[in-house]
Amino acid sequence: MAISRAQKLTIVLGIGVMVSFVSMNAHAQILPSTSPDPRQNAKEVKEHDPSLGPQMGLDVVIRQKRYARNQFLRGVFGGLYLKEAFQRFFTLHYKKVLRRHPEWFDVLKIHEARYAPMVENSPSLVNANFEFEGISQRDYGYCWGFATLVRNFNVLAFYDPELKPTDEDGKVIDPQTDRNTWVEYYEHKIDQVAAYDEAVLFPGFKNFRELSMVPELELYLKLKTMQIWRHLAVGAEGFGIMIRTHRDMTPGQGRKLIDNLEARIARHEMPKLNIASGVKTPKPFSYSKYLHVVLAYGIKRLEGGGAKIQIWDPNYYGETLVAAPKEIEIAADGIIYYRPWLETDVGQFKKHPEQLELTGRLAKIEISPENNYETVKHIRELRRFCSDDETSKYCEGAKIDE
Repeated sequence: MAISRAQKLTIVLGIGVMVSFVSMNAHAQILPSTSPDPRQNAKEVKEHDPSLGPQMGLDVVIRQKRYARNQFLRGVFGGLYLKEAFQRFFTLHYKKVLRRHPEWFDVLKIHEARYAPMVENSPSLVNANFEFEGISQRDYGYCWGFATLVRNFNVLAFYDPELKPTDEDGKVIDPQTDRNTWVEYYEHKIDQVAAYDEAVLFPGFKNFRELSMVPELELYLKLKTMQIWRHLAVGAEGFGIMIRTHRDMTPGQGRKLIDNLEARIARHEMPKLNIASGVKTPKPFSYSKYLHVVLAYGIKRLEGGGAKIQIWDPNYYGETLVAAPKEIEIAADGIIYYRPWLETDVGQFKKHPEQLELTGRLAKIEISPENNYETVKHIRELRRFCSDDETSKYCEGAKIDE
């Protein structure tokens, strides 16, 4: 039986996707621990407050690595992922909410001040190889997971340093006498925010930076980042990005993106952006161009056309983002400039000088495919949290209309 050209193309694409999935999962494997403290390299660039608790014991590291391995082996076809994927595919709630209840977006004002990078609301970890030393072999960065983690925490997490964590019986959990229970208590809350997009109160902490400075919780946040990255990059969203980045963005598309971002930021959103470099990647079965994910928190129109998008780049610590804010410029002629992303890797392009100039340019920017779905979940969760008699006091007078 003869096979048509379309059937051949479908078969080739199917094989390519499967090999890509296997390749990505193989390169993002969990490595065995070589030290009870896998943060040894990170200590060279950041100091941890000893008052937040002792360094994690080897038993905690082993337990968390076992958890990470189990999560990893679930793959992209786990029950939770399939449920989330179907909801993203069939749900059009974002446009429905925007059309019928535009006032619901006002609840996003609660934490809008966090969207611009600040040290206290940025995690003590970044999307860098040394951060995952002894945890994961990173042939692919986890920027998609990091951007999602930062967005979820800055929109959904609430903090009360005066409260103490308690168990089901209302007994205070003491980190000095029952460290494991204390760590598990906060791991569960991290799951709620990072994996399930739920609004959550963190007792005993002032902000995200302080929470992430606890060694056990920092490691757990890294594991969650890897999990989020796998669900997004090695799935329908990632495959869609791969297809769409073959063509560069036109000036007309750039103008529409600027208008779209301006409207979203006016609605108090913190949009997640997929950006594609002008440089093609040589990695087999990877996307056609180097890809990165950032968060947008502001936009500035330029005279003569074009705009600068103010971004939160997860490759940088909060201290760096505050001292040297990052911006993507879309010129009036449609050319997109953003050098910081690949500026530290220009050495790899010395053999290809024709691509060196392209390291400072982007080929395409688009709003992440899951962004709308997540935004609706954020709105619903904040409305639920702020309507609860026990937690409404943390919402600073937000008005919740039925």
